[in-house]
Amino acid sequence: MSKISLIKLFSRLFSIPTSLIIAGLLALSCTGPSPQVREFENVSKLKTTPPETFKVLTYNVWHGLHVGPYWVELTESPEIQKARFQLQVNQMANEAPDIILLQEVNLLPTRADKYVKALRKFGLEYSEIHQVDACGLRLSKNLALISDLNNGMVTLAKKKYRLNRIKSLKTLGSFGMCRSTWGFQLQELRYALISEITWPGSGTKYLVANVHKHSSFDNSIKFLKQVKELTGGKQSKLYSQISKPFKSSKRKRKRGLRLLMEELKRLQKSGGYAGILVGGDFNFDPYSREYKKALKLGLLDTHEMVIRDRELYTWDPDGNDLIVEDVESIIPQILDRAVSKASSTAQAEILSAFQEDMLRPKRIDYIFVDSFLPNAPLRQELFGLAKDQDGLPASDHYGVLNIYSLNQIGME
Repeated sequence: MSKISLIKLFSRLFSIPTSLIIAGLLALSCTGPSPQVREFENVSKLKTTPPETFKVLTYNVWHGLHVGPYWVELTESPEIQKARFQLQVNQMANEAPDIILLQEVNLLPTRADKYVKALRKFGLEYSEIHQVDACGLRLSKNLALISDLNNGMVTLAKKKYRLNRIKSLKTLGSFGMCRSTWGFQLQELRYALISEITWPGSGTKYLVANVHKHSSFDNSIKFLKQVKELTGGKQSKLYSQISKPFKSSKRKRKRGLRLLMEELKRLQKSGGYAGILVGGDFNFDPYSREYKKALKLGLLDTHEMVIRDRELYTWDPDGNDLIVEDVESIIPQILDRAVSKASSTAQAEILSAFQEDMLRPKRIDYIFVDSFLPNAPLRQELFGLAKDQDGLPASDHYGVLNIYSLNQIGME
């Protein structure tokens, strides 16, 4: 749900010509992208005994950054950040997922390596790959315009699955790039981190994609219907002005889904992969057009494949006190300006409806599949419910944990 947007940041804050900045960074790129951390040593010695269960976790761990109109900075103290990280790791170690998909990991690549080392203390050996999606202007690991920002996704897999990076697919943003230790960003960038795993004992390969979708204006269809009623209908100029940024956000997410699935299907066909797993923070709920688009593209929502007695809300302002409670602060400036043209009564009702919609519990983190262990009994749980001594969880999101039972389908 974080809204990292650095559009026009550099031109507003500094007098350095953008062309010179870009030229310097492109010169750096001639050396090729910084290598991601990959661990394939001694693969011939890895145990190949098939597992009895298979666990997949997707978890937005929260970067801990304050995102202002013109700047991004770390507001947590080192002590709080360390404690929150340890609470995350303790819960991961307790479940020991086979695959872990993390979003909002900051600062990369250091933080990714810390997860690997911290889990190793519990006797768990993971390989990792990562992709930065918010870097600002960074010339090296230790030289950056915004020193606290190098945020992105991390995929961890137990070493026996021989995690292999396939590619990072840019799904949003036409200009700019973020690498492990350098990059430049003049607009929002989003990637899908695509990898493969190899099933122990059989050699069967699966595609795994880690995603974090565009997060601005992730409101429900219900809210837009309320706006339509309060502004005089779909044809009114005011409705068009207010709904424009919402529709734009939805188009960005739908386009990103289409690009991702086209690439995954292409890779599956050319590489002979047995199935596809896509997990992450999608920033849309099950009632959205983006969700319907995901299903139309061939993905299955594993939440709908399990027996449950309730919705598993991953964004829950009612139960998660890390989520900002000051509803005034969540009204974007662009919405405030558009609404100002309405009557005072309509303004109050629209902003109230927006606040209510933003603070309702939602399911926005998913594990989608396509031909991935289709016959294995599946259980799904929320992850990250443990709280610290102050009653706070380790992230503003709850994760999604899938637990497959393999011994019942002859894969053990």
